[in-house]
Amino acid sequence: MPSMENTIMHLPIDWVILGLVLALGAIGAMRTGTKHTAAFALAAPLAIVLQRMAADAAFLGSRINGIHAEYAGIIIYVVLFLLIIVLLYQIIPSDFSTGTYPLQGLLAGLSSAIVLSVVWPLIPGINAYTVLSPLVLNIFGAPYRLYWLLGAYGMLAFARR
Repeated sequence: MPSMENTIMHLPIDWVILGLVLALGAIGAMRTGTKHTAAFALAAPLAIVLQRMAADAAFLGSRINGIHAEYAGIIIYVVLFLLIIVLLYQIIPSDFSTGTYPLQGLLAGLSSAIVLSVVWPLIPGINAYTVLSPLVLNIFGAPYRLYWLLGAYGMLAFARR
């Protein structure tokens, strides 16, 4: 099977990561419900919005703008993302923690992968370390970003029915 091995070795890493997120999101949704995928899908874009607001915030803005460390943008994003995830776990009702059927789990996992592919290029500082393939950037780029997010949230809403 040299051709199969050659194909696997030449897969872009971003497609592998998106596939893993899809699989983990689907398995998690089938196992424990869509609470985790719903929290992820809401927190990922919201953390970017809050990070951009934090730069202009009173008291914090000057400190955040004064940080010029190499990983500062990524670290600030991750901290805000984790804070929002914790808050969303408290906000989202516990009945989101019931298991789903395979199709619903697949839709929940797919919505997580779509949200990640839309948000990934927007995280400040991450593009210096991971470059998405041109195909992913064309498919999930700025002209279609809104539609992909609306579609992902629609899939997640359908998965909850």
